Amino acid sequence: MGHKTKPRIDIEDRMLMEKIARYGFLDMCFILKFYKIDCKQRTIDERINQLAKYGFLKIRKMFIPHDYILSGKTGYKAVTLGREGLQMMNALGYPVTDYRDTLRNAASYRVYHQVQVATVCECVKQAFNLAANSKFKVDRILSEKESCLPKRINQPDAIILFKRIDQEFPGKIAIFIELERSYASKDRIHSKLASYAAVFEDKAYSKYLKTKIIAQRVLFISQTDLQIETIHHKIEQSPFSKEIEILTAKYSDVCNQTLETVYHQPVTNNTYRLLQKMSTKGNKKE
Repeated sequence: MGHKTKPRIDIEDRMLMEKIARYGFLDMCFILKFYKIDCKQRTIDERINQLAKYGFLKIRKMFIPHDYILSGKTGYKAVTLGREGLQMMNALGYPVTDYRDTLRNAASYRVYHQVQVATVCECVKQAFNLAANSKFKVDRILSEKESCLPKRINQPDAIILFKRIDQEFPGKIAIFIELERSYASKDRIHSKLASYAAVFEDKAYSKYLKTKIIAQRVLFISQTDLQIETIHHKIEQSPFSKEIEILTAKYSDVCNQTLETVYHQPVTNNTYRLLQKMSTKGNKKE
């Protein structure tokens, strides 16, 4: 695909722009994984450059996040909607926010946090919806903005709603995504768990989303084993850790082994699949 003429927007272009509208930012790694997957990288690069040239996308080259690749050089490309893309999404009735100034001024870590949230959500969606033997599929993904309750009572990074493929099965299962890129303080973890305990007890998200939610659990995701161990320790210190269902997992495991038994229950140290029924009994020897 050349990039000298104004592009004719196809269904894959529109779906990409819908994802950018949902999450705010994507990067080229995400785009290569989920956009025009039958095309070569060079073809995709040219198409993205063409969409940017004519204002559908906005690209910023920034420093590569340190724990993403061990290099200090510029070369990490983040992408948001450009003027034409914003206008097109608005015309299609899709809720959008203009992140062009944010992309220009924000630190790379803030942008990459959103990219990681997007990657987790789309990897989970792809894995469940393509699995031949899965009993569940992703019904809906809510972005951080869509997930925030009124008055900011609770603000996860995203919510993934699952429904049973068997249509007679009532209600949805909600997985609340908390992506921790740094070493969160004990007080911050405690505050989050207290907030989740309160809104789960009140069935706040069933009311807010006007849908029956029959199961809710929080998934803490981080980059390294040490970060996960630290999160475990801080979760265990909170009394609310025994009141709600909590899982933790490494970012790479969630993205690459989505359907496998890679999710840990901090208090009991049991491991599970993402939607597997959880036990309250410990399993320290496993």
